[in-house]
Amino acid sequence: MLTPDTRVLLTDALRPPAGLRVDAAIATTFSLDLTALLLGPVTFATLDASAQVDGDDLAATDPIGLLEAVQRYSELTTVFCQAGGISVPASYRSVLTFVEGAVHQVMAPARGRLFHPKSWTLRFVDDDGAYRHRFVVLSRNLTFDLSWDTVLVLDEDESAAEPVAPAPISAFLRALPRLATSPLPEDRAAQVESVAASVANARLAPPAPFRNAEVLPLGLDGVATPWPFPDAADRVLAVSPFLDAGLLRRLPDADDRTLVSRAETFDRLGTIPLDRWATRTLSSAAERDPSSDDGAASPGGSPRSTAEPVRETDRVRDGLHAKTVVVDSGRDSTTVTGSANLTTAAWGGNVELAVALHGRTADVGVRATLDGAKDVPGLEKVLDAFAPRSSEPVVDPAESTALDIDDFHRRLAASGLRATLTTDDADGSDGDPTARLVVGTHGLPEPVPGAATVTWPVTLPADLHARVFHEGADVAWEGLSLRAVTPFLAVETTAGTGDERATRRCVVVLGLDGDVAERRHAAVRDALRSRDDVARYLALLLADPAAASPFTTGPVGDPAGASWVAPGSATPDLFEPLARAVAHGDEALDRVAQLVDRLAEMPDGEDLVPEGFAELWTVVEEARRAR
Repeated sequence: MLTPDTRVLLTDALRPPAGLRVDAAIATTFSLDLTALLLGPVTFATLDASAQVDGDDLAATDPIGLLEAVQRYSELTTVFCQAGGISVPASYRSVLTFVEGAVHQVMAPARGRLFHPKSWTLRFVDDDGAYRHRFVVLSRNLTFDLSWDTVLVLDEDESAAEPVAPAPISAFLRALPRLATSPLPEDRAAQVESVAASVANARLAPPAPFRNAEVLPLGLDGVATPWPFPDAADRVLAVSPFLDAGLLRRLPDADDRTLVSRAETFDRLGTIPLDRWATRTLSSAAERDPSSDDGAASPGGSPRSTAEPVRETDRVRDGLHAKTVVVDSGRDSTTVTGSANLTTAAWGGNVELAVALHGRTADVGVRATLDGAKDVPGLEKVLDAFAPRSSEPVVDPAESTALDIDDFHRRLAASGLRATLTTDDADGSDGDPTARLVVGTHGLPEPVPGAATVTWPVTLPADLHARVFHEGADVAWEGLSLRAVTPFLAVETTAGTGDERATRRCVVVLGLDGDVAERRHAAVRDALRSRDDVARYLALLLADPAAASPFTTGPVGDPAGASWVAPGSATPDLFEPLARAVAHGDEALDRVAQLVDRLAEMPDGEDLVPEGFAELWTVVEEARRAR
């Protein structure tokens, strides 16, 4: 986890083992980038172990393959994030229409605290229906931030000598629907309960060289917050991007104590709380070059232009973001890692996830972590000594304003905002129907005094479509295409004056009344523009998940490597995969049937059906009925 030359992508932790496919995936995150949410489905659909998926890959992904991956796996993926914690995307992709049902906003039970865990609970299944589980605990949010983070992977292993007790994982999962700001649909709630029940029987193995481990959910109702550290120790290494003096006083006393954080965090504390700590920061050589940052919140476009920068005082986009404490007590050492910063809020009311791992001090202790071993560089290699600028805390005058805005945005996101969609009477013969979207504003939470708030659908440019947002005046957008209708509403608030002025923005998820199937048809139509596109999409729908890849820009091959492409043609030959699916009673036929029904409902859907496919599908349906 803390070896500085080891690079692990989230996709490495999500990719199914050989011979298995994803059956369910439940993620938790504090902040969420909607485009990064696509990483899960794309990774699940990309079984090539050498494939590395990141934001640049998503921007370049074949849109037909991306559509298939998202439609196949979005219903298997459920994401819980802090209300008000969704970032405004730099650009919008219509395929995000199909992940709307996967995103659920939550609030911590304790007033004024945050939902802050970063995790994935994955259930895989083989062809015989046998389950295997994986539990991933991170310090990293579901974003494209280029920060230094930790990732811990606990895989199911029947041979584990001292398996990790799974009961805390089950309890954590079962608590998530209760934290949601609106009730989960029955199918999503059932999915969470099913995974919670099955993971309770999993034998999860701690990673070598640790002997054993415990999962520590923090901040759940009715569950005492555990404190996994002793009063005193031989050595302590504490790593956290955010600190406060109260929590530092609670950490074990030791003669050898090293504290690694960010320069601005140390300056906020001043020197007094850091007495008897050797303070370190990530070296400038290890930091990402700020000049390489183009300011985009996510791949694929430019952020909304604004007259002043958006202050994000609690958002770490690069540099140190890991949260890990190593404590040596004699021959044994404990490493606690996960989402919890070394702050009073994290260990006193926030919903967090941590894992305490135990092993030999010689293998996993403070010196082993800092010094490394032969051919394995230690963390010390990328650290610099640091002293705060002053004995007194350095205060950002805008920080209080920004925190007030964040609190307003969280309350707004949790308030049950709803929008009403109405469409005109166009029959589609002259183009898509136009739509009117109205967001009700009655019952809004108390705003920040003197603040100004604007809002716009994330599908539209803010400079043209931002509307003033305040209590008692409904907000409307007229003449929209159905492609522009979304439950994802961007909100931007500015408050304060002079040095205390701050601007913050987020996305809130609306309840959408009057939603129509044509909106999803329009999203499909964005990717499927011709008969050849539909033929390629059908080939992907029929593909074995272990053979299909959304990064394929041409027709997809079958598991044996035989081509589905007719000689001299770029269009897949669908007869063989359809026949194989009928013979196996494959669920892929259900996916094809959904597309056939969707095309039948589209005004121009008949023009997109590949030549000869309608007759072939009639034969397939007769064969299905005869089985």
